[in-house]
Parts: sequence; structure tokens; C-alpha cells
Amino acid sequence: IDFDVIHAHDWMTAVAGMELKARSGKPLVLHIHSLETDRAETYQRGEAFTIEKNALHYADKVITVSDFTATTIEKFYGEK
Repeated sequence: IDFDVIHAHDWMTAVAGMELKARSGKPLVLHIHSLETDRAETYQRGEAFTIEKNALHYADKVITVSDFTATTIEKFYGEK
């Protein structure tokens, strides 16, 4: 299968996206609709938060659905 870019939406698809990027060398684009910080209190954040943080760091491009989500990524995940 030939493709130019890997596109993932959230922590559930980010793992596959990161693996595909590692295997293919193709760029990973994350299109973020919501985040674990939107769904869980700080003390409840676990694996999903960690996957999001890793994926946001590993992605070549991050697209957010709003300025609020972009600000949240900067605030909680340390990514721009």
C-alpha cells in the first residue's frame, strides 16, 4: 500500500499512527478533537494522557479543532 501521510485523531489511533510512522518514515498528522484533560481530573489521568503526550511530541503536525484545544495542549502537554 502506498500512502503519503499518516492521519490519526486521538489516543486510541495515535499508537497505530506512531508505529506506522516508525515503520514507514512517513509524516504523522494528529487531528485533535478532545483530550484526556477534557475528560478526567488530574489524579485520574493515566495511560491515555501518556499516549497523547507521546503522540503530540512524535507527530510532525498537530491540527486542533479550536484555539481552546491548542491552548490546552500547550498548557498540559508542553507542545505547541
